[in-house]
Formats: sequence, C-alpha cells, structure tokens
Amino acid sequence: KKKGEKVKQRQTLKLGQDKNGCTYVKDLTEFQVDNAEEAYKALSIGRQNLQFAATKLNQESSRSHCIFTIKIVRVADVHNPHLARVSLFSFCDLAGSERISKTQNIGTRLKEAGNINTSLLVLGRCIKTIRQNQQIKTLKKHTMPPFRESKLTRLMKDYVMGSGRASLLVCVSQSPYLFEESLHVLKFAALASKITVEEFKEPEPVIA
Repeated sequence: KKKGEKVKQRQTLKLGQDKNGCTYVKDLTEFQVDNAEEAYKALSIGRQNLQFAATKLNQESSRSHCIFTIKIVRVADVHNPHLARVSLFSFCDLAGSERISKTQNIGTRLKEAGNINTSLLVLGRCIKTIRQNQQIKTLKKHTMPPFRESKLTRLMKDYVMGSGRASLLVCVSQSPYLFEESLHVLKFAALASKITVEEFKEPEPVIA
C-alpha cells in the first residue's frame, strides 16, 4: 500500500438462523451454476477473499478458514416448481493451528492465529463432547456441545448432529520439527472417527 493510504478492513461475517433453525452467513452472494465448470469459476471468485501471508513456517499460510457451499435444488415436478428439496454440500478448508513459538507471529498475524486456534479449540471440544455423549446411554446426563462459542462450529453443527453427513481429511507434516503438531492432529482424527451420526431423514415431498 502507498504511504498514508488506509487499509480497508474486511467486513465481519454475521450469522443468522432461518425458520427451520439452520445457521447461515448473512449477506452472501449466491451464483446460479448449471455445470461443474461454472461451479469451479464461482469457487475461484470466492477464493480471492481468502487471505494468505508468510509466517516463519509457511510462506503462503492461510489466515482464515474457507467454506465453499453448493446448494442443490431438486424440483419434484418441473411443471410445478413451487415444490422442491434443497440440499447443501459444503467443503470446509480449515486453517492449521499455530504455535506462536514456532511461527513467531506478531501484530495482525498474531491476532489471526488467535482466531484460528480458538475456533479449532472449540471444534475439538464439540467433537469430544459428542463422543462422550454417545458413550452415555442416559440422555439426561448428556452435555450440550459448545457449538455457539465459534462461528465455525455454529455453521458445522447440522452436519454432525443428524441433519447431514460429515467426513474429515487431515494433513500431517513429515518434518520431525512438527512432530507434536502432527501427533495432535492424528489424535483429533482418531477421536472424530469414533463418532457415529444418526442421520435424520426428512419425508419425501408430497405434491398437494
């Protein structure tokens, strides 16, 4: 930026709930696509909002999580398009947790790392709570997962609470220097793999 030029701050994303209790991001722009090529173009446009910056460990480190959602609309009767079923298919690229002692972040990078680590910590607590609840047969003794403590977990709640399906892919480093981080990720993945989600199936739409 030029000397004296003010840096435009990104707009804070705000969440809302629809009439069915599903969480969504307010004021997002949706693109209608008809094929995979058009969907990829929309992904490329959205990816421009993802910020990267150099740290001690990574020259192109993601400074936030990134979610790409495809909304699929299935019309029951093409001659009566007022009745349809909407499905969501989301890809969530999680930024990796960072140890300040290794990344040596300061200023803005330090604040970004704090936000990333906090949301990942809440996600881990939610996964742990869900797993503990599944081991307790008495529903009254179940603990409510802290979904509302992070925007990330509020958005991902439906996928792990029966309204959808979720899969987790993890990346680990071959570097011995990052052994502790890789071990932590593998432990998290091992815990998540033990969770079973009882899917709630909605009834088929009926044409009146």
